[in-house]
Amino acid sequence: MSDAAQRLLVSLVRLTVGVDGQIDDSERDAIASIADEMGHDAFWRLMDQAAHVSTTEEQLLKASRAISDSEEHELIYGALYELSLQNGIHPAEARILDRLAKLWRLTITTVVPDTPRGPLR
Repeated sequence: MSDAAQRLLVSLVRLTVGVDGQIDDSERDAIASIADEMGHDAFWRLMDQAAHVSTTEEQLLKASRAISDSEEHELIYGALYELSLQNGIHPAEARILDRLAKLWRLTITTVVPDTPRGPLR
């Protein structure tokens, strides 16, 4: 993943976690997973840098236009989606995900889990 995509992902992680004002163990685990994928030291270095910069949703969405690689789009979106699922997707998280999908022209499919069915009558 390019440096710009990594910086964007880390900043979007910070934004996503901050929308509901709290973080729990499942979100911490999801963040740790993202850090492992990116490289622990690189992730936390970028997270520390992002902590010193006030960045709005609009600024991040504008910055996301600079990411042109479709694989990076999918990696970033997928990581944010998995993070957002941890406590149920907050409306502000859904808005960010929707805007990224539209901006990057991602086709999002919903997978419905298997549900137990009773006998047919």
